[in-house]
Amino acid sequence: METNEIIERLERQNYLMEKRYEILKSMICDLYDEVIPQKKVCPICKSEIRCYIPYGKPKMRYHAQCPVCLGAERERLLARYLELHWEDLTGHRTRAGEKIRLLHVAPELGFYKRFQDREDIEYYPVDFNPNYPYPIVKTVDITDIPYPEDSFDLIICFHVLQNVEDERKALEEIKRVLGPNGSAIFCDNVDPDREQTLEDRAYDTPKLREEHYGNAQYVRGYGRDYKERLGRVWGDSVVRYSVDSLALEEVQKYALRHGEELCIYTKQPAT
Repeated sequence: METNEIIERLERQNYLMEKRYEILKSMICDLYDEVIPQKKVCPICKSEIRCYIPYGKPKMRYHAQCPVCLGAERERLLARYLELHWEDLTGHRTRAGEKIRLLHVAPELGFYKRFQDREDIEYYPVDFNPNYPYPIVKTVDITDIPYPEDSFDLIICFHVLQNVEDERKALEEIKRVLGPNGSAIFCDNVDPDREQTLEDRAYDTPKLREEHYGNAQYVRGYGRDYKERLGRVWGDSVVRYSVDSLALEEVQKYALRHGEELCIYTKQPAT
């Protein structure tokens, strides 16, 4: 068989497979719309979707991820918190007619798109990786943040601390660049069955970190003492915001996971 003939046959096969996929997809969507005509709205990207899709490893979670912005349950909890408490977080700036200075470490796609075009926000998406998937304003190591004191009104730092060797230094730097009355919002992977955070320098290979921390890139596996670890630097100013503080209808509507929570630190003005 000639090479050109093989290529043509493969192209026909690919076309037929794609065609079958589109037919099956159309049938499933039509059936879903017939059974459940009411669409969902992702609280992150505001996209109208039929359903959240499975996501996660090693165990796949159902109703976990938005198919448009790829935001998962924790990001949806953050979205609802921001919607419900935006004025509490930023009112000290907006009431004075000033823009909100927002530092976003390792920004998630949905929030990146949401913040970058807001005229009331000076948006600073940053990351340690200069080849981050979305354009960032600066390459930043959060243990040595290249901004002056009191630079920001709001800092979002999701799924970052679990990758940072010097946790305390990172928290001290965030406190330094956060302005008076500003807030920093944190969330990392916390094992609810682990009372104390597991952190052992002996687990210094990707295989061992995957085995003990759940991810080859993590340098520790957080436990239920997550808030207390933040409090080592910030004291009692750290508060928890739990999924369980929301109405059951909201938890079901946004497919949130019970037990998930954010930690928020608000910097008090110097006296």
